[in-house]
Amino acid sequence: MKKKQSQIILSKYSPLMAVDAELFTQDGNKLPTPRVFSLCRCGASNNKPFCDGMHATIRFSGERKPNKALHKKPQEYKGSKVTVHDKRALCCHHGTCNLIGVFTHEKPWIKPDNAERTEDVVEIVKKCPTGALTATIDNKEIKNWFEQQKIIIQKNGPYYIQGGVKLIDDQATDTVLVTEDHYALCRCGASNIKPLCDGTHTSINFKDEK
Repeated sequence: MKKKQSQIILSKYSPLMAVDAELFTQDGNKLPTPRVFSLCRCGASNNKPFCDGMHATIRFSGERKPNKALHKKPQEYKGSKVTVHDKRALCCHHGTCNLIGVFTHEKPWIKPDNAERTEDVVEIVKKCPTGALTATIDNKEIKNWFEQQKIIIQKNGPYYIQGGVKLIDDQATDTVLVTEDHYALCRCGASNIKPLCDGTHTSINFKDEK
């Protein structure tokens, strides 16, 4: 039997409504949930990660600020064996792109040929939780690698979505994602690219518990 397509549905003022989705902690523990459940994205719920209606009390708005970079194609950084694609506007600054000499703080930002092994570059790309990074080898772009549909709650951070969970929202977020295989959704309520995470939870010191 073909597994049901998991979905996350939202509007500008609503929480995240998960349908036919499995919810996990970052430690891999599966949480019991009904077929349809609501997850907080305003950052104010007293029952995190679940919504308790606080978004209405604080008059939360999920409106995304205009950001032309979200609609640009990823930058290409070509190497002799692998090309890395970087859509920087989707970056949540998770810090996994830390391969010394390859991911740098000077232009060009990414230098694939500085890696000892092509596999090392691909492994770093696969650690990117937002889909901002992908790679092309032998004319084939590598951007889908999760088989199980999951919503993973990061402690004091965003939701990591894996396995092709369909994102449906009233601001057409699916048109800016590089891949639906994996992406990150804001949980603190302060991201500038809502409903996607941009790493703002770190700068505002977002916490699960008050």
